[in-house]
Amino acid sequence: MQSTQNNPMKLENSYGPFGIRKYRLAMVFLIVSALIFTAVAAAINITTTASEEEQVVSITTAESIKDARTIAGIVTELLDSESGSSSMASTQVPSVVSSVDITQFLANSEIVGLNIFQPDGSLAWSSSLAPTELAPAQKEIFVNALTGSIATGLVKDSVVSGSTGASFEADTVETYVPFTDSESGEVSLVLGVTRDVTSILSTSIDQSRSAVFESTIMSLGVGFLILLITVFLADIRMWKQRELAVEYERDSASAELSFAKLNLANRELQQVTEEREKILSTVSHELKTPLTSIVAFTDILSRNQSGEEKDRNRKHLQIVRRSSDHLLALINDLLKFNRMSPVDTAVVEAEFELVGLIDEVRETMEPLLASKQQSLVINGGEKIPVLLMDRRRILQSLLNLLSNSSKFSNDGAVILMEFRLKDDVLQILVADPGIGMSEERQVELLQSRMAVDPDSDSGHGLGFGITKEIVEAHGGRISIDSEVGQGARITIELPMMIG
Repeated sequence: MQSTQNNPMKLENSYGPFGIRKYRLAMVFLIVSALIFTAVAAAINITTTASEEEQVVSITTAESIKDARTIAGIVTELLDSESGSSSMASTQVPSVVSSVDITQFLANSEIVGLNIFQPDGSLAWSSSLAPTELAPAQKEIFVNALTGSIATGLVKDSVVSGSTGASFEADTVETYVPFTDSESGEVSLVLGVTRDVTSILSTSIDQSRSAVFESTIMSLGVGFLILLITVFLADIRMWKQRELAVEYERDSASAELSFAKLNLANRELQQVTEEREKILSTVSHELKTPLTSIVAFTDILSRNQSGEEKDRNRKHLQIVRRSSDHLLALINDLLKFNRMSPVDTAVVEAEFELVGLIDEVRETMEPLLASKQQSLVINGGEKIPVLLMDRRRILQSLLNLLSNSSKFSNDGAVILMEFRLKDDVLQILVADPGIGMSEERQVELLQSRMAVDPDSDSGHGLGFGITKEIVEAHGGRISIDSEVGQGARITIELPMMIG
């Protein structure tokens, strides 16, 4: 270390010709921010599209049912006028419809096709010059109409033949109205109404997506830009301060001069540290603004879910919400570590079921593990009764350990989490087949809160330090069993009750 400080060239070379490592905090922030932006954008895009599709289908379905009933009424009146009685067999409907001029009706609506089908699905009459048989997606809706009730649904990329005979692809709402035989009461014919909703659906989705994206991205962008500038300034100031310290060591000619310069450097370092802490404290408030916006829009989208996919959409939005809360907690911890001040590990006791906590851990870790084709095996959690601990902090500890295990394990690795109850002590084991740790690194992690070495290829650093403080705040302890290249087994022991 001394030789490096006395030779600025070695320091410069170790950080590369472009000084990339000078901005490593900023680079990490950019990567994490990009991932968050991508995840939020994908969630909003999927949820907004599904929500708008359901709304458009609901509106156009009502219009299609109304039009279908109108057409059915016209056909019924013609049948009654021809037979003098409503008991005429409904199999006569195709011939009656053929005599009706529906050109004006179709021209004044978004209906692109009228078809009459036999109960077996064969075509009896069509308004198109080039009629087509039922597609698989249409058959699923058609079958529902055979029960005697009106059936409707959305069909994506349906091939439609217009009144001119030309075929084209469109998103359509298919509505099927059954005709029942007056004597047997069975469905004898089915009237199909095809409505083109491509333009309406596209416009509605684009407008909704644009409104949500504009406000969300604007909020995220402002917070991102402010924090990015702050991180770059902090990196530059730290780097300059380190260069001053190296230059001071090299130019020291006497003890008196060295002492004076050292005092000066220390005062400047303290000033820079105080300024950085002040800036980061201010930015922390601004950073919470985009996170608050994410949470707010997530809640709005959760409340506005409907249709068959609403449960899945709400589940995805809940994951976004929990991830945002977890990110906010991590930001607060990072700021406190940056000030060299203790992380707030005050315990807020509350009863909770371990099974629910395990489900949340599994859902939160699933995307990270899937990116490396890794799997998580959890044993013993269903046997543990209700716990009285700080649920949020325990969740944070488990996520920290599992994230480290995933990071330091190869693709396809199997990570184990096991829960045991022994003598009123909850034991939690997290084991991975990763690169492991040396004995020196284990001692460093267990003895020092600030055991953070960004250049180390082993150990678990910041996340382990936070976890250690949380466990000790609960009156428990944490231990490590590991060898280099042989993976790691980390055990947490927590008393079941906190006095």
